[in-house]
Amino acid sequence: MSEEFPYYGPFPSLSFLQRLVLQVRKCVFVEYRTPEGYSGSVPVYVVKCRRHGYYLDTPHGFNGYFSCRDCLAELHIKEAIQVKIGAQTC
Repeated sequence: MSEEFPYYGPFPSLSFLQRLVLQVRKCVFVEYRTPEGYSGSVPVYVVKCRRHGYYLDTPHGFNGYFSCRDCLAELHIKEAIQVKIGAQTC
C-alpha cells in the first residue's frame, strides 16, 4: 500500500484500528488533504474495491458514494465497444 496516487498524494500507512475498520466497513477516513488545483481541503478515504483492491477517494454526490477509477475505466471501455459494435450492425 505504498503506491503514489497522482491526485490525492501518497498512500498513507494505516493504524491497526484503521485496518480493522477497513475490513468491516470497506472504507476508512484517512485525513483531510488539499488536491492539486483546489483551494480547500477534502476528506480522503481508503476504500476497498472487490475487483481492484485498495484506492484513495473522496465521497461523491449527495449520498457520499465512492468510485473506483479502474472500474469506471472498464465500464467506459465496455460502453465504447458496445457503441462501436452497434454502429457497425446498422
